[in-house]
Amino acid sequence: MTITLTRREAQQVLECMETAIKAGDWVVDGACDPDFILYMLRTRLAQPEPEPLIKMKELLEVQGRDGNWNLDPYMQGMYNGMELIVALAEGRDPVFRKAPENWLSAQPQREWQGLTDEEAAELCHSPIAVIEALLKEKNT
Repeated sequence: MTITLTRREAQQVLECMETAIKAGDWVVDGACDPDFILYMLRTRLAQPEPEPLIKMKELLEVQGRDGNWNLDPYMQGMYNGMELIVALAEGRDPVFRKAPENWLSAQPQREWQGLTDEEAAELCHSPIAVIEALLKEKNT
């Protein structure tokens, strides 16, 4: 039978063993070689995280930024789903985000201000840049 430990669990086992050895609670009776186990745990824990996990954490960080996760319920669900995947890969419980009081997408939208008939008549022969500038001025 094979038992797989997460990084966190392996770190806890290593710390527990080191504490027991230092306290004199670890009795070496020939049935177990603690030096080999300590060596294996330290060696494996010293290895960097796999590249895909690093990328997943980077993407989670971007999705978790203000303006992304709290834009609307879909984006909150996207964040929580990504958090679940990273948590599973790290062997920890996910920390989900609850819905904010107000979604950013629910902010009131200003009504578009078009050109009046007079303004349109004046701009009929104007370059497009002038028309765009006037519309931008009216709507910002």
